[in-house]
Amino acid sequence: YPTYQRSLIEINEQQEILVNKMHDELDATSIENNEKRTSAAKLVEQLISKYKN
Repeated sequence: YPTYQRSLIEINEQQEILVNKMHDELDATSIENNEKRTSAAKLVEQLISKYKN
């Protein structure tokens, strides 16, 4: 490969790595947010059931 082509390939590989990392972090964040929502919903349910009884 000529030098410029090789560096383009390297840039592409780096970009792919970064995109994958970003997706992993987004997945982790959405899992975390889902957990927060779930526990908030559980708290609300507990409060409602306390007032019902």
